[in-house]
Amino acid sequence: MLKIGLIVARPRPYFLTTDQKTAGVFVEDPRQQVTIRYPGGDKGNAWALELREWLVALGIPSNYIVLEPGSGGQDRLLLLLEAGDT
Repeated sequence: MLKIGLIVARPRPYFLTTDQKTAGVFVEDPRQQVTIRYPGGDKGNAWALELREWLVALGIPSNYIVLEPGSGGQDRLLLLLEAGDT
């Protein structure tokens, strides 16, 4: 399984640039998924939901996006693009 990880941290302009890069390499394939790892708590959850909304707006179907708590820090999201074996 191929895993590509990006650490997303504020401010928003970088956040938006990262979304655009991810959407540019995403191809609909049932073996792929985008995992958003986020800091715990309501604030981290809200941040992850906002990122998911941006990814959907940029063309990634929501059923390919998985949210998981545990980004490794209160000030970051971890964005993984995973592709299964071909």
